[in-house]
Amino acid sequence: MKLDKIRNLFQGRNLRIFRFIIQLSSFLLFNFGFYIYIQYLFVGIILPINSGFGSQFTIIQGAWNVIERSLSLAIIPFLAIGILILFSILFGRLTCGWICPFGFIQDMISKLPTKKTKLKQETEGTFAWLVLIIIGISLIAALFVGYLPIIRGDVAYLGPFTYGLWSQLDPYNFLFSILPQTLRENTLNLSVGFFEFFVQNPIFVVQVIFTCLVFALQYWLTRIYCRFLCPTGGCMGYLSNYGFLGLKRDPVTCNKCRKCEDACPMNVPILKLEIKRMRHRSCILCLECVASCPEKSLKIAFS
Repeated sequence: MKLDKIRNLFQGRNLRIFRFIIQLSSFLLFNFGFYIYIQYLFVGIILPINSGFGSQFTIIQGAWNVIERSLSLAIIPFLAIGILILFSILFGRLTCGWICPFGFIQDMISKLPTKKTKLKQETEGTFAWLVLIIIGISLIAALFVGYLPIIRGDVAYLGPFTYGLWSQLDPYNFLFSILPQTLRENTLNLSVGFFEFFVQNPIFVVQVIFTCLVFALQYWLTRIYCRFLCPTGGCMGYLSNYGFLGLKRDPVTCNKCRKCEDACPMNVPILKLEIKRMRHRSCILCLECVASCPEKSLKIAFS
């Protein structure tokens, strides 16, 4: 009975407000905790979220960033891999939907008034391969860099890509780690023309263009980075199929009005999933479907 009362309390608007508070708190804590001197409480903490590695502007390390950087240093990141697997098995992609700072940014952009595009499930499945390609290339590149010193002895010529190919392209890492550091060190010469600036800083220009592209697409496609580009989410998505935490649907009260699917930012085919154990690689357990269900047919299930 107590569990039912808690479930009833966190329904609809109350659930959305509660999640927003958690997301906003996480975003401020992870990115601005440095300025209130609490970063020392979080030294070395790794979470399966999209966060920069070793940045003086963030206090939490993203598991994938740690994995990528460690492999490029010829170090096996047992802790980061273990955390990624453990969270995925226990909680699925819950961290993506509730505490990931870049996920919060995407949710805020999605609230801008515009008609969102819903992809067909066939198209969604095709684009889902992108994240597997990114994971593969990222791992191969990191292992190659880690092995390269044995052959060549020096990897400095690889520049910023030495310690993480995808970390250098990741929009969140660029905005909250690379860009602040670059501006702080004042290494950019902004007095030259665009072409000369591009020649002098080609990687920086590519980072800016890619970040702007992701944000522009986010305006029409909700959580586009989480769905098709995030290595952390990609790994957790496939592992979460074997996880304990998920959703269940009551087939008696459900009238298949599709309001749950319309509300889902990850375009999960909710009504096609197994009713007693709903699992999907894209589900981030944001509970937008639960909040939008007029019949209260969807509930959290731990099984």
